[in-house]
Amino acid sequence: MIFVWLDNVTESNGLEGMAYRSARTFIKSVINPAITGVITAGDQLRDGVKKLHSDYTDKVDSRSWSVKELDEKIRHYKLEGDKLNHALDKMTGPGDGPATNSLETQISQNSYCLEKYERIKEHLIEFSGESASFFSGLMGLRILTLRHDNFNQTILLIQVVL
Repeated sequence: MIFVWLDNVTESNGLEGMAYRSARTFIKSVINPAITGVITAGDQLRDGVKKLHSDYTDKVDSRSWSVKELDEKIRHYKLEGDKLNHALDKMTGPGDGPATNSLETQISQNSYCLEKYERIKEHLIEFSGESASFFSGLMGLRILTLRHDNFNQTILLIQVVL
């Protein structure tokens, strides 16, 4: 829509004079390329964000995790594993076979979950390091980040370089 309006201004035959010629030159040499650059950067950013999500799903997990959440899961399964192993160590009497088998199954399941969350955390940390440079591959974008530790947030500033 803006291109139509700018074309109408620059192609109008009824407007003449030095100010009009200067405006037409400015629109054609600065404004139109700037708008085209912003549109292109927006398209690249959209595609990049889709790729970032796809890469996260491929490398980490289909669920969005924070390190804090994973640390809580890992801590839970470690404590649970300690309890189960302690209970298994206390079972030494005759007739404990079925109970022992049940505990060993629980220990195995617990170990599986613990390893799963440790692996996800490891992949998340690796992915976080890789994804920090994800925007640098997008042509014309310069990324500036500001960190506010007291709010534990990162503000991402994107500068379009034309």
